[in-house]
Amino acid sequence: MPHLSKQRLQKETYVKINRELGKVLEKLVRVNKKEAFMYELLTFTERVMLAKRLAIILMLDRDNSYYEIQHTLKVSPSTVARFDEAIGRGKHARLIPSIKKGRAEEILEEIIKLIAIPLTTPYKGVPGIKLNFD
Repeated sequence: MPHLSKQRLQKETYVKINRELGKVLEKLVRVNKKEAFMYELLTFTERVMLAKRLAIILMLDRDNSYYEIQHTLKVSPSTVARFDEAIGRGKHARLIPSIKKGRAEEILEEIIKLIAIPLTTPYKGVPGIKLNFD
């Protein structure tokens, strides 16, 4: 789980950093450098966390049951409920349609495959690293 420093940012600094992050992400997507963001900036754990969050949102949108989501993605019932409640409050109202414009079904299936199937083959991103999951 990602950790934040105990030293709090001033609100103005947070707003500036957040705005700049948005600009950088937009530019990376526009110039087709998503991998630079995904693999150079985020840790493996952060990438898995984001993939699971996206998969939960898409699976809830597809009306998968809590049970299916929990067992497919190996997340807790409270995590699924939290996302379902957030969706109910309209939290992901802009995210879901933009994902569905693309290849949401294909993306979801790939995410599920990567998360649900134990990985024991060498990780292609970093030579010599072997990942083993339960």
